[in-house]
Amino acid sequence: MKMPYRTTLVHCNSILYAVVVTAVLDSPTFANSASMSVVVPGPVTDLTRVETKISIRNPSSQSQSYALEIYRESSLGTETITTTNVIVPAEGQSLHSEWVATGGHAGANTIKYRVTPTTGPQLTGESSFKVVASSTRAVPTISTAWIDPGVVLPGILFSTRPVTAQDVRNSIDAAHDVGVETLIITYSEYILNNWGTFYPSQHHSSIASFDVVGTILNQASRNGQKVFVGLGRGDDLYLTFDGFDDPNRITTALNHGTQLSTELWDLYGHEPSFFGWYLTHETNDIQQASDAYYNPMTDILRKFEADKPVLISPAGTPIISPSILADSHVDIFAYQDAVGPGYVPYVYTYDPQQRIDTLDEVYGAYQAAHAGVDKHLWTNLESWQMNGPTYSNPFPADFSRLLQQIEIEKNYVDVITSYEWLGFLEHPDTTVHLGGQKAKDLYTDYREYYQQVAQGLKIVNYVDNSGFELGLASGGVLPSDWQFGGNGADQVVSLSSDGASGSASSASLDVDSNVGFPWLIQDIPVLAGTEYKFSAFVKELMSDPSGGWLSAQVWMLSDEGASTILDSTSMSFSNTEWELQSTLITAPAGATIARLVFAIQNSSFGVGTGHYLIDGVSLVGPEFPELHGDFNGDFIIDGNDLLSWESDYAVDSGSDADGDNDTDGNDFLVWQRNLGNTLSQQSSPATVPEPTNSALLIFATIIVIITSRRSDQGP
Repeated sequence: MKMPYRTTLVHCNSILYAVVVTAVLDSPTFANSASMSVVVPGPVTDLTRVETKISIRNPSSQSQSYALEIYRESSLGTETITTTNVIVPAEGQSLHSEWVATGGHAGANTIKYRVTPTTGPQLTGESSFKVVASSTRAVPTISTAWIDPGVVLPGILFSTRPVTAQDVRNSIDAAHDVGVETLIITYSEYILNNWGTFYPSQHHSSIASFDVVGTILNQASRNGQKVFVGLGRGDDLYLTFDGFDDPNRITTALNHGTQLSTELWDLYGHEPSFFGWYLTHETNDIQQASDAYYNPMTDILRKFEADKPVLISPAGTPIISPSILADSHVDIFAYQDAVGPGYVPYVYTYDPQQRIDTLDEVYGAYQAAHAGVDKHLWTNLESWQMNGPTYSNPFPADFSRLLQQIEIEKNYVDVITSYEWLGFLEHPDTTVHLGGQKAKDLYTDYREYYQQVAQGLKIVNYVDNSGFELGLASGGVLPSDWQFGGNGADQVVSLSSDGASGSASSASLDVDSNVGFPWLIQDIPVLAGTEYKFSAFVKELMSDPSGGWLSAQVWMLSDEGASTILDSTSMSFSNTEWELQSTLITAPAGATIARLVFAIQNSSFGVGTGHYLIDGVSLVGPEFPELHGDFNGDFIIDGNDLLSWESDYAVDSGSDADGDNDTDGNDFLVWQRNLGNTLSQQSSPATVPEPTNSALLIFATIIVIITSRRSDQGP
């Protein structure tokens, strides 16, 4: 699809990652080294997978074996992803890929690797990302944005003055402010029409007044963002549409890509933001384009750092199948949703709704083709439209239309990207006014939507010792932070070294008598009106003779001593292999406690017998604003927090309200000032309440406690 400008610029969109383990030809000599890319950089949901790509480089004149270990750390503990040996050719590099499921791992995740060469020091590295507990495959926000360098040129879009490097930096900052963690530079050169490059090249003249590519990479590095660097199309706009059978055109394009990528890597390979490559050429016929251009160009790009993913953005009617995708060397497919011009097969209707009405069918077909294939499925959501009757003069769409696209595409893809950002979503404080008022309106409306969504993203697992890796509590009977609902815990509950997903431990619930209530329990403070996602891994070793199961339940209670269940949800496990299940529940009005209950049931729903392993328990909700003085985490500052403070005073930092890593009188003063506050009161400024008589009495008591303890400790 052409880039929708008044000129003959071309719009390219797509994202690709490769997972092939291969030696790279013509690699330069370098020191013993390794690097890792985690695709997707984040955030991702718990309904997909990420890919860990590790490149190992061998400087010696002989092939060498390297011991590779990959681990994941999350709230569930530490899991081993793989331990293997990788053979790397002499003076070459090899790429190793592992796909890792995100299910049950909501919250902060860190993937670490350790490479041990035959000779030389050990190599290590890590990469962190967030997993969101979700009911949709993608996080429903734009996490990746396309930047078209041609937009900075005079006359391409409306502006009140020439675009400067600082304007581009400001736009990247504005994208970062609304959760855009990854950028895609659509092309680094546009030598058609006697234009040139958007960076200082030794082979072509530069058309821009500043280094656009370098500015984007540098600002992204400052922000901690990732960047895919697009190559360009040279002077052959339609190579991947009608050039498959022309060896001269293919050779020219590959030589141009080699020259361009080498120059770009030499100039910008040092930037931390340089994450991967984008092949700017678009196509419908994926197989022919892969054989002729995509695959050999991807192999050329692997010679720099083989773990850098490669991305493409197929046009509106791609010909794909599982076998075609499997044959591709590319990693990420970011399919253009083609809503901007209202595209229906081979026709621009200039009615976006006509295309929107087909998106479920279109993306359902993409999802089916990707099923079982190790390729990343992203979308390229178009943020623009045009009135026709020709393909020209694009302008920013209304946010209500973008929301329709997000609501559909989030169900089918791993990542939502959007083309175009620069000049189509502009911060209202812009001084260049690129794209005019519509661009500012679209950014403002999207920012309001993003802030609402971000506040509700479920990214915190509130279960303590969810992976049972903290060992047994004092007394050696129960896992730390867990309780037992009946008698004889030492005969029923233990720890097992058989953990889900490669973790080191799990809880073993082994009940041989169907009496009492042998339940494994944990109480967790919750906020009424908030939706939570409850998940657990369970493995059945022996079931009840009647054919029972293990029931994992959540009871919503008004307090820990309540006898009435306000609401509940449950999951049933009877699989002899590790199984992950999840369910959603909203804390009803009046609820302050979620009680997690793991109980073995018989076929009549009574107390059953059996043996089950439990791991990776999570109750995931939003990350709430910090409530200073809420030492017990129940979203209310009251006398119960004072009890927590008393037990932690001069012992540890368990009741640290002022961030100085201890519990002392200053933390009490914070509690006193905020006494009576709840989480809902934190959303707006509140007057600090005057201490009540009871609070003053408590304060007097605390002075005695502090004085007593200090005298006990000496001067």
